[in-house]
Amino acid sequence: MISSVHVDSLHIASSDVALQSVWKNRLITVGKVGAGILCFSAIAASAGTLLQLGGHQLLAVKISQSTFQGAVHLAGNMLQQTGSGVFLAGKYAFLSVAVPTYAVGWVIPKWLITQAIPQTAMWSYHHVIVPLHHSIVQASIFLKKISILAMQKIYQSIIIPCAEWIKAIAIGTWSKVVQVSHFLYKMSVKVVQALYQNIIAPFMHGVKVAAVWTWSKVAQVSHFLYKTSVKVVQALYQKIIAPLIHAVKIAAVWTWSKVVQVSHFLYKTSVKVVQALYQNIIAPLMHAVKVAAVWTWSKVVQVSHFLYKMSVKVVQALYQNIIAPLIHAVKIAAVWTWSKVVQVSHFLYKMSVKVVQALYQNIIAPLQASLMQYKKEIIFLAERTKEETIRSIVVAYERVQRFLKIQPIQPR
Repeated sequence: MISSVHVDSLHIASSDVALQSVWKNRLITVGKVGAGILCFSAIAASAGTLLQLGGHQLLAVKISQSTFQGAVHLAGNMLQQTGSGVFLAGKYAFLSVAVPTYAVGWVIPKWLITQAIPQTAMWSYHHVIVPLHHSIVQASIFLKKISILAMQKIYQSIIIPCAEWIKAIAIGTWSKVVQVSHFLYKMSVKVVQALYQNIIAPFMHGVKVAAVWTWSKVAQVSHFLYKTSVKVVQALYQKIIAPLIHAVKIAAVWTWSKVVQVSHFLYKTSVKVVQALYQNIIAPLMHAVKVAAVWTWSKVVQVSHFLYKMSVKVVQALYQNIIAPLIHAVKIAAVWTWSKVVQVSHFLYKMSVKVVQALYQNIIAPLQASLMQYKKEIIFLAERTKEETIRSIVVAYERVQRFLKIQPIQPR
């Protein structure tokens, strides 16, 4: 029996070791795959950046010929688009490895320790233990109303021990929850340390080595691409661009000479045409226009002189027969109206003086005499009214102070 138990224990231990070795190999394989993906992401991002820089440099190149300028710009745009695509591929490859590693290594253990376990314990305490205690207390109160003596016995013999038992269970449960949380915290710390020592640290070392190797290769490739691009540009300039520029220069000189000859010919022809037009058409036309203008001006002067004489005669007739009699009549009417206005104003002035004198003699003078007679009584009544008003205000204020229990204001 002992030997069989020993064999079973050895078999279980060997199976545990084999399982651990299998999981370790799987973790190492996952680490290698992640390192390969990270190396690929670094290479892709570097290559994409270099392609974008090359496209930007090609777009910045300026060539006098529009055809070659368009081809260079097209090549630059293609390089930029290809570089952005390669860079995004490297970026998403890096995120596919980094995001799950961060979530498994930090986010999930942190959530379990800081939120899941404490919230579960608090939920069990608030939603199980406390409602059970409240229900027992309510049941005891309801039964106490039915039978006071029976409830006292039940309360003393059952409820108090149950409450103590429930309290002890709650305290024990909470202590166990605290112990389990502390145990889980220690285990998570150990798991994180083991993950860092066995997976993350070797993985970071592999990533560092891969990055150094990748950077060296990228530098070599970049140097090779730079030299190749310089040679290609030099060959293009020597074999295509320079001969093309020379041919364009020769064609431009020949075209300019032909343009100058044609312009000179057109200038001479236009001068001859203008001279012929001026001699045969413009000069006779201008002479005819001048003669017509002189004749028209003489006729206009004659008509203007005739109209001036007629208008003078018409104005004189109008003034003598209409305007002068009208002015005389208006003058006579204005003199008559002014005399009547003066008479009415003098009459109104006299009437107003008489009215004012009557008002003063019959109303204002007697009223002034009566006021002077009762001056002392009026002054006495005004002073007495003022004193009574001030006294009533002071009394009302004191009553309000006494009612509201406000300290009286000390006079300055």
